[in-house]
Amino acid sequence: MGGLSKKGYQIKKLRDEHQLPHLTVDGGGLLFKDTNLLPSRVEQAQITAEGIVQAYNIMGYDAVGIARQDLANGLDFFKNIVEQSKFTWLSANIVSKLTGKPVFTPSISRRIGEINTAIIGLTDDRQPSAITPDANMTIEPWQNILPTLVHNLSRESDFIVLLSSLTLKQNIEIANKFPAINLIITSEPNNSAMKPRLENNTLLCSSAKQGKYFGWLQIKWGTSGKWEHASSELMVEKKNSLDRINWQLKRLEKNQTPKEDDRYQGFIKMAEEVSKEISMLEKMAELEKPQGKTLSTYKNQYFPMQISSPDHEEVLKIVHETKRKINLAGKASSQKADTSVNKNILPEDFAYVGWLKCSTCHANQAKGWQDSRHAGAYMTLVRKGQQFDRSCIACHVTGIETGAESFALALPPTLQQVGCETCHGPGKKHSGNPKEFNMASPNESICLRCHQQEHDDSFDFAQDLEKLRCTH
Repeated sequence: MGGLSKKGYQIKKLRDEHQLPHLTVDGGGLLFKDTNLLPSRVEQAQITAEGIVQAYNIMGYDAVGIARQDLANGLDFFKNIVEQSKFTWLSANIVSKLTGKPVFTPSISRRIGEINTAIIGLTDDRQPSAITPDANMTIEPWQNILPTLVHNLSRESDFIVLLSSLTLKQNIEIANKFPAINLIITSEPNNSAMKPRLENNTLLCSSAKQGKYFGWLQIKWGTSGKWEHASSELMVEKKNSLDRINWQLKRLEKNQTPKEDDRYQGFIKMAEEVSKEISMLEKMAELEKPQGKTLSTYKNQYFPMQISSPDHEEVLKIVHETKRKINLAGKASSQKADTSVNKNILPEDFAYVGWLKCSTCHANQAKGWQDSRHAGAYMTLVRKGQQFDRSCIACHVTGIETGAESFALALPPTLQQVGCETCHGPGKKHSGNPKEFNMASPNESICLRCHQQEHDDSFDFAQDLEKLRCTH
């Protein structure tokens, strides 16, 4: 959730600086990371989802598309989320099996400045795991829904936005079949921050999943109702390329390279080809320009949600309160399940022995480790009041994997930190027979289980390993 307060700050800053009519939307996949929730994480996931909605309410979102992940905790929970939301959740293709009508709001209209804007939501039509075969709803293919909906909306709208959790391939197909859809904002889970691309008369945009980037698109919508063709942007790239080629030619001439030289002739040929492409693009741009009407343009910018970014204070309060609720729920569920910490027994095959055992043979290394931040990792959670947060604890102790966080309460003190065995693997066999069982060397994949961008946006394996290297 940490990025929410960063995003809130950027949104407010942009609105205050530019004072422009605006629309704030999200493609979907907002509530949960996956379509399946670990049983041990359900309560925590519910609290997090409610906190996200509160934050979006404060940030003043207009609409959010419904993606498969948003339904991961079932329809009853999602309908409760919809009631808590001040913005509109959109899906035109989640329909009732009985009536064939949309279960949720299919589209909304907003007047943005002088532009009548329609916003549609589309949900990935692969059946969500949260929807059982007996549920009174289904997800219809977009081919069955869009033709009539887009036809009706285009009569009364100057601009149509689609919030889509479909794949990029499907969105490109939609763009080519429905030129009346002017903008598609996609939340397909595998997407990263994508440079806007023009397909037919539709601009496709995507930011990285789980709020790692916030995208800002400034649009100047022309009287033609058409985007300035991508050829203009491509033309700039080609002209820059021609400049680089000419620079290389001048450099060769300065060095008195013979014109018969293969390198010289290669650059001459490249310059001729690029010049022809520029000429063709200029002709295309002239032909596509409507008589007496202006084309539409845009500017796009992505803002990374870094730890160092400023916070929206009101949203930050919600983030802190949500984390507090998660920690209390984790503590209550642990006490309910185990009655006491002592009954939370570790598995018989638990293979971790703790740093004190390691130090009996590796005293110097243990001493160096004790001065590291890894040694105090668990106490960091205690100070922040998050030691029962199951999404945090596995990365702050030794020997606990995702899905087994309930065992963290049974760990001895020598495992309540990121100890030797986090990097080198379990040490039970090695401590019993060090000659036969060697310990592994740390690698980047081990570190990346925890040092993900949302928690450590400055992680550099080589540099950080050097800082952490055990003293010999």
